[in-house]
Amino acid sequence: MDTLAGLGRWAYPLPATRAHFDLPNILLLLLPLPLHLLSIHLLLRHPRSPLANALRTGLVLPCTFLASVRAGFGGILPPFEFGPNPGGKDAPSWLAYTVGGVRTEGGWQHFNVAIGIYGAYSIMKALEWGLATQPPRLRPELLDLVRATEGKGKSVGPDHLPRFYPGTRIPLGVDLLTNMRGIGWEWGLPYSAGERPSVQPARGSEAARKMQAQRAALIRSRLWLALRLFLFVDALDSLLKVPALFGPRANIGGPTALGGAATEGLRYEELPSWAAAMLTLMAGLVIPTSMQATYSLLSALALLPAHFFPDSKLVWATNYADPAYWGVPLLRSPHTSKDLRTLWGTDWHALFRAPFLAVAYRPVNNALKAIGLGADVPPSKKPTANGNSANGNGHDQSHSKDAAEAKTKESGAGFWRGHPGKQLRRASSVLAVFFLSGLMHEAGQLAMARTPAERDLWRFIGRGEPVLLYAPPSASGALKLAYVDRGGRALAFFVMQGLACIVEDVVEMVLKGRRGRKGQGSGAFGPLEAGLRSLWVAGWIFGWGHYVGKSWYRMGIAQGAVSLRATGALVQLLLRATRSR
Repeated sequence: MDTLAGLGRWAYPLPATRAHFDLPNILLLLLPLPLHLLSIHLLLRHPRSPLANALRTGLVLPCTFLASVRAGFGGILPPFEFGPNPGGKDAPSWLAYTVGGVRTEGGWQHFNVAIGIYGAYSIMKALEWGLATQPPRLRPELLDLVRATEGKGKSVGPDHLPRFYPGTRIPLGVDLLTNMRGIGWEWGLPYSAGERPSVQPARGSEAARKMQAQRAALIRSRLWLALRLFLFVDALDSLLKVPALFGPRANIGGPTALGGAATEGLRYEELPSWAAAMLTLMAGLVIPTSMQATYSLLSALALLPAHFFPDSKLVWATNYADPAYWGVPLLRSPHTSKDLRTLWGTDWHALFRAPFLAVAYRPVNNALKAIGLGADVPPSKKPTANGNSANGNGHDQSHSKDAAEAKTKESGAGFWRGHPGKQLRRASSVLAVFFLSGLMHEAGQLAMARTPAERDLWRFIGRGEPVLLYAPPSASGALKLAYVDRGGRALAFFVMQGLACIVEDVVEMVLKGRRGRKGQGSGAFGPLEAGLRSLWVAGWIFGWGHYVGKSWYRMGIAQGAVSLRATGALVQLLLRATRSR
């Protein structure tokens, strides 16, 4: 028991005993990766070996779990201080330099929250690969490449797994580890419309010229998008650190310990309602914008070697030089989503797609199906690779007959085993995904903890040790309790998103039924309905974002030096020049 307790303290230490991420300890972040590679190797290459499966589940999985906890919660970026602003007391603030301040950065909490989420993600991947009963499969498009290049004299079936990612010399296990969206894998995102993966074309061929032009266009568009988005993030971050808007703490870095003003984060209870709403909106916009900007920049940089050396076999062997691999954007258009299902289902990033399916959706769906919930509803026809039904045009000759038979069978199956049960099973599986997402983001909250109370594991579900927050003293000096933070706010945010998606499903079914009885098609919704939908999506997202933001901003996530604040410095210089005239 002492050994287990010691391992627990090593993996999940108290805030005061966390290791600083200096050069030796930075390796702690990488500790789970070789274990993941071992688990992937056993899964891909020895899926039917009882010994390999026992090792993967019984030994590698718990070791990876422990290493992931240590990576996500065992370290913290060392606190430091920027000196006084080198430009003087009234100089513009930039990076982590404040206007006349001394202590400007205390914890990089935006970094710590990301490390906590990384640790939780690593745990989910350990469960995904450690408990898998069969290896994942490549998409048919990639298998076609294998048949064209390596398939001579060998059988390449749907379960075939080559040594390397097709078209490269990158080991397949390395791709599975790093390919978070599953590009090229059956479980992952499909290629963009009209694009197919390709091997290196012959030098000087028409295919080579076409690919080079496609690659150049993608690089230009991604670099231009990254520039615009980074400038937008810089402007938002500059506004977030304006003391006139958000008080004296706005220009102070992320806190590392409770105490005076120099170590406190932004506190909602000290802000007027308009400022709190503005803070939620701007900080919420920073997250997707910075993610899209970073992905756009990295994808452009990843294509540059192949752009400059399109005929190099070494570049193609060690890089993803095919533009089809990078063609799928990280985010589609979350700002124009017509409903929350579209926002979270297709417009948001799919970085956590695989573990959400493996750890949440499928287990819940299979468990409910095993007890008969919706079990008598026949499955829909399985689409082919292009999304159409078996005959290729989306219409089967026997479709009407099958639909009639299915409807008759469903109507006689009752609530539990019929169509209502199937809808309930699907809703429960979707809610499980959002619940898991909430736990993952709560892990980021625990990684920002500065006290044992903020480190309490019961905070995952909102039952942690209370942290009391008081409103500013009244004129008489009396204190009033503003709210109690016991954790669970991120969990509540994501669970409410899942519930809203389920409500949207129900409302859509009701409306479709009414329109069907009136003989009306669904059609495109008009401007009024589109406006109401946008208000619904924005109101639900930022309304619950305001709830979860209270504890996140109190712990300093809004004050990290996430940009140069060049736009803010420019505005300050212009204001100063205007005043001097």
